[in-house]
Amino acid sequence: MNIFIAGDSTFQDNDDSTYPQTGIGQRLPSFFVSDGRVRFINRARNGRSTKSFIAEGRLESIRKEICAGDYLFVIFGHNDEKLYDPSRGTEPYGEFIENLQLFADVAESHGAVPLFFTPITRRNLSQTHGLYPAAITDFAKASGYPVIDLYTATAEYVRQLGDTESKKLYMNFPPGEYANYPEGRQDDTHLRPEGAGIFAAIAAEQIAALSACRYTKHDQSYAELAGLVIKTTAGNPVF
Repeated sequence: MNIFIAGDSTFQDNDDSTYPQTGIGQRLPSFFVSDGRVRFINRARNGRSTKSFIAEGRLESIRKEICAGDYLFVIFGHNDEKLYDPSRGTEPYGEFIENLQLFADVAESHGAVPLFFTPITRRNLSQTHGLYPAAITDFAKASGYPVIDLYTATAEYVRQLGDTESKKLYMNFPPGEYANYPEGRQDDTHLRPEGAGIFAAIAAEQIAALSACRYTKHDQSYAELAGLVIKTTAGNPVF
């Protein structure tokens, strides 16, 4: 069974050239069974919105590979907000929802199951995602799908940590700490390994809770997915 990830830089795989930047998609597989039943195929890419991901043929690429019994994790919002950029920006209750439907259609048409995520919070909690988390939630619920609400959960986690401690989660650090960033970094969006691991644990907890999901199109499929999660807690993540 394959789990495809369609999303942006907060979930993408990173290499040594951008270390310590780490995507949640890099950490998420460690919260699932490692007996060969699950294979993650991470197609998340830096800077993509639903609009640009589709325009670049990335969703079409998934369409050609996804099969019955697979899952499609869909995580967008950070770049759809950029309405000043016509190649990426989408209105939350307009083109954004229309695009989410296209992702769902690709999965459904091949016997696969979509799962929608709200975007993670930025460390600066005043920089909200506007209506995009609500739009994702409303679309999913109206369509009969559960939602992994990372926005609410990660915002609460960051709020509890406070300003100083939450810097350890994000690419926010002084000069000289990492070779790839000799001048330091002031980035409240992208994550370091600790942040990616903790947020992946939060996502895994919510996926595990899908075993109690009802009133969706794929109750049994979501319950089976939940059963593949290694039990953990966000307060004491294993990564």
